[in-house]
Amino acid sequence: MRALSYFTGADAAWAWTVVLAALGVSIASGVLSVLVVSRKLAAIGQGVSHAAFAGLGLAAVLGVAGSGLGLTLVTGVCCVATAILVSWLGDRRGIGDDTAIGVLLVSSMAIGAVCLHAHTRFGVGRPDDVPSVVPGFESILFGSLVEVGPAERNASLGVALLVALLAWFARRPLLSWAIDDVGARAAGVPTALVRTALLAAIGVVVVVAVRVTGVVLASALLVLPGAIALRVSERLWAVAMLSVGSSAGAALLGLFVSFEFDAPPGASIVLVLASMLGATFVMTPRSAREN
Repeated sequence: MRALSYFTGADAAWAWTVVLAALGVSIASGVLSVLVVSRKLAAIGQGVSHAAFAGLGLAAVLGVAGSGLGLTLVTGVCCVATAILVSWLGDRRGIGDDTAIGVLLVSSMAIGAVCLHAHTRFGVGRPDDVPSVVPGFESILFGSLVEVGPAERNASLGVALLVALLAWFARRPLLSWAIDDVGARAAGVPTALVRTALLAAIGVVVVVAVRVTGVVLASALLVLPGAIALRVSERLWAVAMLSVGSSAGAALLGLFVSFEFDAPPGASIVLVLASMLGATFVMTPRSAREN
């Protein structure tokens, strides 16, 4: 099999690096996905992940799009700033999460488009006679296995550890806020801080996911694992484990498909997750769970 040859041949070190990077992103996303789905923040993944386009454009005009570290830093600032702005606009200014996400999503896309036009058309951010080194849109949308290296692997595993620690040590305020926002506020839980911390964590995960597996997967991993878990069980720890397990399992199977058939890794993982969600509707129909 072609996929197995990657793990036993000359490219074995690179192949395992890709797997660990994808696992790190999927575990971090699986932890957050239950909170995202239960609080109906599914659109936040779309809004924050699309801020990567603004980061790409700004990195291009700043002349750092060709540097992995520079691109990641600029994209990271854009994604985390977008997440915090969603929290501020939706909670403090009262315009609602959906409206805040919509405004920031289209604004990010517009900023990215204008900056990329200035970079490619007028050469802003690059010396004369030097071709553009901006990553292609397919790479941004669906990820690129070729670009994944030790830096992305370490960042993914580090983010997974940080998210797991955040979820464990802040589990009580997070769960109180997720179950009953008003009741948690009345009980003295700093719900505004909890909300902002969660959205900032989502922004950090999106930064790594975009770099490793693309914008499409970044938003899908924040929604589909939690949706799958909540379809199968309603017990807290079971839901948490199912979310992380389905996310990690889909990453492994999706990468296998990608290696075997030379398919885009992000698209492959998304299709596996969508198939798993579809299977839950067949195996655990809603009418059966309500009885």
